[in-house]
Amino acid sequence: MLGVGTSPLFYGIPAAGEVARTVTNIKNGASSPIAGITHALFVLLVWVLLAPYASHVALASLAPVLMVVAWKISKKEQFASILKEKSGNSLVLMITFLLTVFTNLTTGIEAGLCFSFLLYFKERMKDNRTQLEKAS
Repeated sequence: MLGVGTSPLFYGIPAAGEVARTVTNIKNGASSPIAGITHALFVLLVWVLLAPYASHVALASLAPVLMVVAWKISKKEQFASILKEKSGNSLVLMITFLLTVFTNLTTGIEAGLCFSFLLYFKERMKDNRTQLEKAS
C-alpha cells in the first residue's frame, strides 16, 4: 500500500507493479490472496537486505529482464486481433504501443488517451449529425 500511495510522487504508475505481480502469481499456480501477501513480504525482505547493492546494478542490464517479463505476461493473440481490425481502436493501440516503446510509458498512455478521446468525440459528432438529419 505504501508503494501505491507514494509512487505518484516519483512519477510512478502504481498499477504496473500490481498487474505484473498478479499475472506472475496466477501463471505460477497461485489461487489465493496469500500468494500476493507472500510475494510482497519477499520483495520487502529483498529490498531491505539488498538495497545497498542496488546502486551497483547497471540499469541497462535490467532492460532485458523487463522485456522478458513483459513478453511473458502480454497477450499476443489479442494484440494481433485488434491490429487486424483496422479500426480506430487499432490506431490507438499502435500509437500507444509505439510511443511507449520509443519514448516512455507516461507519454504513450497520454497519447493513447488523447487519441481515444478524439475518436470518441468524432463518433459522437457523427451520431449527433445522424440524429439531426433524421429529425429534420
